[in-house]
Amino acid sequence: MNPRTLRILALLSVLALGVAWWMAGRGPSSASATEGALLPDLKASINEVARIEIDDGKQPLSFERKGTSWVDPSRGGYPVKTSEVNRLLLGLMGLQKKEAKTSRAERHGELKLALTGDEQQRGQVLRLWLAGKEQAGWEIVIGESKWSPVQGLYARLLAENQCWFVAGEIQLPYQPTAWLDKEVTNVNASDVERMLLVRGENRFTMTRPDDATPWALAEMPEGRT
Repeated sequence: MNPRTLRILALLSVLALGVAWWMAGRGPSSASATEGALLPDLKASINEVARIEIDDGKQPLSFERKGTSWVDPSRGGYPVKTSEVNRLLLGLMGLQKKEAKTSRAERHGELKLALTGDEQQRGQVLRLWLAGKEQAGWEIVIGESKWSPVQGLYARLLAENQCWFVAGEIQLPYQPTAWLDKEVTNVNASDVERMLLVRGENRFTMTRPDDATPWALAEMPEGRT
């Protein structure tokens, strides 16, 4: 074997050792750093969450738990769709870190995770409080969604600069009143045979014996048809 061949083999050996060292340094430690739940402590306390705030930098929304229901305290305790709040909490609990992104604050806007700037740069800050606690238990900045190669979004903890791509899905209100429960009552019209309308001292009763008969006033005022 000539000297030139020996030098090439020696160089290849050094390169192989370097690659092996680099892979060893990135292997288990890198996987453990990027895998796992974004909010690992939320699962154990999810039923104790009593207040949620969503701050988009313009008009913060807040929801509070009242028994088994949720209300909007800024609108006189108006009922909120419990299904939407529960879906949000379950979505947050299921977010899984998949890939570490930038940790440079000046680049947060590229993932829509900044706290300042225009709407294309600014994320929404999501805060969760546990019952009886004055300080928020979790503060997360929610950024841009991504659909490939898996469904997910960009997020970071408010107190940290490290950004993540996380797998999962969460739905935030698209407007301030989107989650209000606008259904006052739900009654099958065919089951109603009598209605009473009251306005001040005036009372009007409308009746119908069956679906085929038009509604009529029970007491027709004198001189009216």
